[in-house]
Amino acid sequence: MPRFSSATEQLIGGEWIAERRLLGRLTRTAFAIAGMLWLPLLWFGIEPHERQLFSTTQYQLYLLLLTLWGYDYRRQMRRAEYVLQLAVSQAVAPQNIGWDDVLAGGRVSLFDVLRRRQGSRGWFAVVFTWCLLVGSYALLSRQVFRMVAIIAD
Repeated sequence: MPRFSSATEQLIGGEWIAERRLLGRLTRTAFAIAGMLWLPLLWFGIEPHERQLFSTTQYQLYLLLLTLWGYDYRRQMRRAEYVLQLAVSQAVAPQNIGWDDVLAGGRVSLFDVLRRRQGSRGWFAVVFTWCLLVGSYALLSRQVFRMVAIIAD
């Protein structure tokens, strides 16, 4: 995953970076919980029908989580490419690109993560990210409750 230097982060503005870190933590946490849900399937004698139903929903959860992770990765690549493009066009080092340069370039929407930035024109990235995140956690909650119900029976 491309990372911006701390100097570039400070010049571009750290709000979106904090949001990316939060999104990363939420995604990794959901992956960890989803992965741990497989353990009771191994430890307890669960009926094949219940196991198949659980596995199908688990794959749907992984599909949402992987889509969320991949979408964030793609957007981070596009941000890095944009900063490099700005640096080349201005003949400066990438760490010298600031938020004013991003605003002047008109691509503020690239830096939207969990909310829109001032000057952003797009809603899709924020809405899509939130839909994937909420959908993932809804499926994850359903899986946790299903596993508790299976174990309780």
